[in-house]
Amino acid sequence: MNNRCLLLFSILIITLFNSCDSGKKSGSSDSNTTVKGVITGGNGQSLVFELLRSNGVDPLDTVKLDETGKFEFGANVDGQGFYRVRLAANNFVVLILTEGENMNFSSQAKALEQTYTIKGSPETQRLQTFNRFVNKLYATNDSLARASKMHQANRDIEAYMAASQFQQTLGPKRDKFIRTFVDENPGSLASLAAVENLNPDTDFLYYKKVANALKNSIPNSPYFQSLNSRVVEWSKMAVGSIAPDITMATPNGETLALSSLRGNVVLVDFWASWCKPCRMENPNVVRTYNKYHSRGFEVFSVSLDKSQQSWIQAIQQDGLIWSSHVSDLKHWQSAAAKLYNVKGIPQTYLLDKNGVILAKNLRGPALEKKLAKLFGE
Repeated sequence: MNNRCLLLFSILIITLFNSCDSGKKSGSSDSNTTVKGVITGGNGQSLVFELLRSNGVDPLDTVKLDETGKFEFGANVDGQGFYRVRLAANNFVVLILTEGENMNFSSQAKALEQTYTIKGSPETQRLQTFNRFVNKLYATNDSLARASKMHQANRDIEAYMAASQFQQTLGPKRDKFIRTFVDENPGSLASLAAVENLNPDTDFLYYKKVANALKNSIPNSPYFQSLNSRVVEWSKMAVGSIAPDITMATPNGETLALSSLRGNVVLVDFWASWCKPCRMENPNVVRTYNKYHSRGFEVFSVSLDKSQQSWIQAIQQDGLIWSSHVSDLKHWQSAAAKLYNVKGIPQTYLLDKNGVILAKNLRGPALEKKLAKLFGE
């Protein structure tokens, strides 16, 4: 978890009410794809078959398992799609069905995800490989977090540092695995599921790679269309793109444009007086500004404040001595925040002398290291 001040979004919770049919077989006669198998230990439980759309879930069928645990579902798959077999809200398996497949599925009712095996669906097997690697990594991370807390409570600094340092290696290890996984077959839904675990700020090219490959493999799929719309939007703010201009009011009521700073290396810094992580980062920005300003470094601070008094007071308290401060005092509805797709703060963009985005969200030592390289140190 990071310590950014996050803009909260409402989450759509989909509650499904499904009737239970007696019998062990379902599916319409025009189904081109089947899922059949055995779930052990589920006698009397209802097994639900669902289509996972990019913006919701469609219940397709329900069967009540008997003592044999046998079931069969049918689906009319167009290309590829995400589906789910579910016994409970937290006991399910996600499948990737390809048109014309006949999948054989077996598992134990008490823990579907942990015990299932499948035949006849290579993409579901790829998804299973990915999920099990990532779940194992998350379990390791949780264990290390608990160990770190215990070592900290026991004041065992050496053990605490060792656990913390190992924990920090898990993120890069996960990202490396995902990139390799995607490279193997970017035009698949398993790769789409995998790439969604990468940060688009640092791995935009992988999102683009998957979108381009899916365009060739399943161009009419809503999954592709959903990803592609995001890639198109993100491309406007991707590294290598020209940063959109921002023109807003300064604290004294004058108008200032980001483009007026062309010819300098510019840090566009989204922040607010009420954002504690922003205020904690401000001394680093001040130190970096003092070090590189004379060599052509500027800071363009965009505040997401609502109160002009609070905004001005924070500028003074934190010693933000540069003159390029702007805000429309509209909080999360700030026009600049919407333009730059800001979902949490602090958020920064480092621009070259021509306004091209060089990097995103560089802070503290990382920002200094990048500037030292740019200025030839």
